Amino acid sequence: MNWEMIGTMAEVVGAIAVVLTLYYLAVQVRETRLQELAENTTVATDRWLSVQMNALGTEESVAFLRRALTDYHDLSPEEQGRFTAFMFDLNAAYQAILVINEKGLLDQRQFVAIQWAMAGHMKCKGASQWWDVISPGFPSHIRENINQIIAGYKDPPFSEQFTYYSPVKD
Repeated sequence: MNWEMIGTMAEVVGAIAVVLTLYYLAVQVRETRLQELAENTTVATDRWLSVQMNALGTEESVAFLRRALTDYHDLSPEEQGRFTAFMFDLNAAYQAILVINEKGLLDQRQFVAIQWAMAGHMKCKGASQWWDVISPGFPSHIRENINQIIAGYKDPPFSEQFTYYSPVKD
């Protein structure tokens, strides 16, 4: 065996080692991405559910939210502030989820469900009134995104779908 043949074999072995290393790294990157996807989906869902539980945790808060979603303008200034806090929390949770989704780190089925829920809230008369008042203060990309999901929402507002959000009939 001459040195030229040994050199050629070493190059072949080196090339095989590089290919195997690249394959191993690709598998590791994929596994890490899947783990991030699962973790981010859990975090996003937990954040979204936390906002909902805070808003629907007591009979009094459910009754308040029902009134607020029925007509924002019928609320006292203090109640408008309380509703604004809820809506800011809801919007903050949605925006965090949107960022995670834009990075490709959120299960799309989960994202679609959260968009549907966000739009279902925003289509309620009181939330729509609130959005008309507040939205000019939001950055344009957030305003555009929320307006887009509202426009694309074809189901009835949550106030027409769920009894706990439905206006109380006198």
